[in-house]
Amino acid sequence: MTGPPSVFRSVHPRERPWAQVVAGITLAAIAVPEVLGFARIAGMPIQTGLFTMIVPVVAYVAFCSSKHLVVGADSATAAILAAGLGSLAVAGSHEYVRLAGMVAVLTGVLLVIARLLRLGFLADFLSRTLLVGFLAGVGVQVACGQLPEVLGVPVHAHGTVVTVVDVVRNLGSATPTDMALSAATMLIIVVGERFAPKVPWALLVVVGSIAFVGLGGPDVSTIADVPSGLPIPVLPGADLDQIHRLMPTVLILAVVVLAQSAATARAYAARRDELVDVDADLAGLGAANLMAGLSGAFVVNGSPTRTEIAASAGGTTQLAQLVSAGAALVVLVALAPTLTYLPTAVLASIVTVIAVRLVDVHALRHIFERRRIEGAVALATAATVIVAGVGPGVLLAVVLSIAAHLRHSYRPNARLVGRDGDRWRLSRLEGARQVEPGMAIYFLSANLYFANASYVVHEVLGLLDDADPPLRWLCLFAIGIDDVDLTASDSLRWLLDELTKQGVQLVMVGVEPHVRHELDRDGFLSRLGEEHVFEYLEDAIAAYRSR
Repeated sequence: MTGPPSVFRSVHPRERPWAQVVAGITLAAIAVPEVLGFARIAGMPIQTGLFTMIVPVVAYVAFCSSKHLVVGADSATAAILAAGLGSLAVAGSHEYVRLAGMVAVLTGVLLVIARLLRLGFLADFLSRTLLVGFLAGVGVQVACGQLPEVLGVPVHAHGTVVTVVDVVRNLGSATPTDMALSAATMLIIVVGERFAPKVPWALLVVVGSIAFVGLGGPDVSTIADVPSGLPIPVLPGADLDQIHRLMPTVLILAVVVLAQSAATARAYAARRDELVDVDADLAGLGAANLMAGLSGAFVVNGSPTRTEIAASAGGTTQLAQLVSAGAALVVLVALAPTLTYLPTAVLASIVTVIAVRLVDVHALRHIFERRRIEGAVALATAATVIVAGVGPGVLLAVVLSIAAHLRHSYRPNARLVGRDGDRWRLSRLEGARQVEPGMAIYFLSANLYFANASYVVHEVLGLLDDADPPLRWLCLFAIGIDDVDLTASDSLRWLLDELTKQGVQLVMVGVEPHVRHELDRDGFLSRLGEEHVFEYLEDAIAAYRSR
């Protein structure tokens, strides 16, 4: 993509602006109460959760590439922030809020630097298989985290496994009213969307439950009071010593924001066969966090759950997120007191339904049917997210992707080149095909580097065993080699010496100019001899015939 699209250019006439408005309102109906909880997790004043939905969202949309990624307060980043600031200030205090704003600003700066250095490619190490596992893990993690509120069980544990264990232990103290509200909420949403998918059932449930409790309904647990008022611009600051102490938290947050946001944006783009410019999204995420720090909020992140909410409600462009920002502004100014009537069981049930949708069972089954190893990797990624959290899950996904790449490049695909009449043909090494009696052409379609150089050298030497007739020339067809590091260059020199000892001449064909320069600088070509380096296979074969 050539650049970040304007939100107005991204709204195609056929993408129904009215549908985006409905999706945005539905998103706001779920996200508004949710971000209040995230503010509490982060140790911030509750109204700052709403702040994360307004100015940072506008900043993100101004620069982003993804049509679907929704940004805002997030459970993972909120927990990391609280852990990082807990020893520096009292949660909720003026000093704590100031440091949280500085963390957001510094995180934004790092993301902008990552954009300038074009580090968005790091997200390419997350394959589609791992994205499916990542989202499944997030879905289970979020759903399990809602269980105490869904069942009305007094559990305040942290961590998916611990929460589930404590909920099971305390099932006897579950609240019947909360369970009834949760069951009714899930039933209305699931059944309603089955028969009338275009109706914003989640929004209707939120409005209905607020009215039900506000007009004298049953005594149930509701969310806390929300102060009203606009975000006030602030200039968060910190001295050098504080910045030094904040940097570990900032680095972790920047990595999590980059990885989780990119993973989510790419996952939803892949679902719709669209492209996403991760570098452009980095600029948007950087701007969003800068503005979060300057508007009294805290770090924002790409949210898989809210992205699914918007998508499920019919959101196909960033107009939906802008509408949700406007709705959050209205709530903050005029409707904040009414939120106190929203039952926590209803909110938790809606989030649970959305979270379950992130578990794409069909995609997981499809992966297992085609590649069992990749299916196991997807499940491992999901399990890591569930047990250890989003950060370790993303880290494992990147490590597994790199390991898979190294596995393929360590044992590169090599073939022997032969001819059938006047046609070229590639065959497996076991076929021992010779292009001329005593001459074999070894084709390697991978770069040579320290990890695979030894394997390739021994594979080439293995061609000499049982060759019939015995090899006299071994041609390395190097058109697929785009880079040779120092270790690989030394290995080629060792291969040349070994072949010479056995009376076999090594020759090379199709060497790329920059690879030729590297080999020449290393002294390999002078040792091989320029007369044994050819542009075309036909030239090498002709030289062999006329030797």
